Amino acid sequence: MSDEDRDDSQPRRLLYEMQKRLETVRRRVRREQAFTDVSENAHLQLAEAIVEYHDMLYKYRSEQAVSDEFPEIPDIRERMGETAYIMQQAPGDTDNQRPVKRPALLELSTQRLLDAARELEDVTLTLGFAPSANAETTHRTEIDDDLIQEVEEWRQTNLED
Repeated sequence: MSDEDRDDSQPRRLLYEMQKRLETVRRRVRREQAFTDVSENAHLQLAEAIVEYHDMLYKYRSEQAVSDEFPEIPDIRERMGETAYIMQQAPGDTDNQRPVKRPALLELSTQRLLDAARELEDVTLTLGFAPSANAETTHRTEIDDDLIQEVEEWRQTNLED
């Protein structure tokens, strides 16, 4: 076990897991943006990951290094668990729109969520919570069950009629 592993406390490992989750969801959103509109599910998962990550970092908000730039996310947080009427295309061959009750987080743009994720990651880096990179680090792509499930969901949504 390396010195780094011995010094890596449980809270730090939890933070790393949250970083990983946020990155996974953000990659999914980016992939969807490349081919089509972002699905509601991906949008909502990104918002949830941001709020959870913010909760994890909140205890460090008064640290001198980030106290002036710690991001606040009231627009995201206040919509959690709430619903709102969102205008949606009416069925049929028409330009009419109708109000539909949906999760209020869908009122926020995906770009707002991506910006919030970046702001939180910047704070993480400033606080020194990024996993260290060294010359021996090699890039590996790991295909895990989550990635396989994401690909299957995307395939069903975008390729099957």
